[in-house]
Amino acid sequence: MLIVRLVPLFPFAIVNYGAGVSAVRFRPYLAATAIGIVPGTLAYAGIGVSLHDPSSPVLWSALAGLLALTVGGAWAARVVRSRATPPEDSAGDAVRPFHDTPS
Repeated sequence: MLIVRLVPLFPFAIVNYGAGVSAVRFRPYLAATAIGIVPGTLAYAGIGVSLHDPSSPVLWSALAGLLALTVGGAWAARVVRSRATPPEDSAGDAVRPFHDTPS
């Protein structure tokens, strides 16, 4: 949930509805929301405050922060997703761990 909150591309309403229909518990949802919206809010506020002066360092640092949140969130989502799916062999089939008993 925290990764989704950090990526500024996902609208809050869609994330809220998604969390509501999934099995996300209230405390993790609240914590991820409290921590996850602060960086994007600061970046958007910095952009809004400094739009009148395109050469402002605040504008460029806010844009860099927004870009870092987007790229970093996409990277983190990819890492989490790669850990959740089993690796593939050269034929593209999922590699399953060996078990003594047949499944």
